[in-house]
Amino acid sequence: MEQTMEKQAKNVFRSCSEEPSKMSGKYRLQPDANEQPFVGFCEQEKFGGGWLVIQHRFDGSVNFYRNWTEYRNGFEKNEGEFWIGLERLHKLTKNKNITLKVEFEDYDGNYGYGSYKGFEIGNETEKYVLKRLGEYKGSIGSSMRANEGQMFTTRDSDNDGKLSGNCAQERGGAWWYADCGNTNPNGPYHKQEGHLKQIYWYAHKQGVELKFFRMMMK
Repeated sequence: MEQTMEKQAKNVFRSCSEEPSKMSGKYRLQPDANEQPFVGFCEQEKFGGGWLVIQHRFDGSVNFYRNWTEYRNGFEKNEGEFWIGLERLHKLTKNKNITLKVEFEDYDGNYGYGSYKGFEIGNETEKYVLKRLGEYKGSIGSSMRANEGQMFTTRDSDNDGKLSGNCAQERGGAWWYADCGNTNPNGPYHKQEGHLKQIYWYAHKQGVELKFFRMMMK
């Protein structure tokens, strides 16, 4: 088993779907021949496999209240809590037929998932605007729909749809906020009932705190 994983780690795949072992883990990926390979975490067991994980929250070990540069470049590592980076997301989704998958669980053990067929974000000049969010299917409700067409906002780069204030500062995270919006996957990790600075998806129990949140694409 270890030899198989070591062998796969030396190879480069165009996507998680083309990785043949179908074992979840880190792999070298190169979707575009003109770009350098990068190491990504592939979810190969759930939802039919082939998913590249782009964001993961599960224990609060990583601070997600970060600046524009950090969200652009990505931070932390694939095996723990992390954010893949807006620049990479732009390159991975530009002019492609990408599906976004979201899954989460609250502190009472209620689990749900949903997907958007059609996901694309703009470049840095466009403030990584959420250009496209296609048809929704799932069990969690389409709380992210309000974010479509919004630019990305961080604590030091206010691009949200709110007339005054900075939603990233108010919600303690960073996101495609629309008047601070119905979703906050990059908010503070804690259990504090009724607090705006937390991880939430409003369609799920009107924004109850979430203890696990993961975003994937393929």
